[in-house]
Amino acid sequence: MTIMDFRLYNKIKPVECLDKNWGKPDSDQNHIAANVKASIEHSNQVTAWVTDSILSKEEVKKRAVVLKHWIFVAERCRLLNNYNTCMAILSAFDNGSIGRLKRTWELISARTMQILQNIRRLMGANRNFSEYRDIIHKVNPPCIPFLGIYLQDLTFIEDGNA
Repeated sequence: MTIMDFRLYNKIKPVECLDKNWGKPDSDQNHIAANVKASIEHSNQVTAWVTDSILSKEEVKKRAVVLKHWIFVAERCRLLNNYNTCMAILSAFDNGSIGRLKRTWELISARTMQILQNIRRLMGANRNFSEYRDIIHKVNPPCIPFLGIYLQDLTFIEDGNA
């Protein structure tokens, strides 16, 4: 997952991040921000995959096993400095269908829940993602940042200057 995300991230050109090009439709001759769009699509697919893999299990114990697996995958992504996939996985957990699985969440150990809470704290939107921003400024490369924060920042900058 990290290799795929890195390949997508590595293709993004600075010009793709200008003028909110990632939100504009492509014409036949001009694929504006194609790499940013591909990265966004990949993140959305990861989120859907995680959600579907959990919800596809009918038995609570099997759902809990899959949920625990994804918590550890998110933690591994964090350790690999792959914050983009880490956030995509967290987004699946924030899906209402996953959040309502009370009996499934109850089967997750306190240790595993602590790992998840640490990731949530790091990637949380509190104070404009301040904890994540602190970490990302100190991280040793390589790193795959969470693209959504930067696109949000660029949107605010461009809208503020309009």
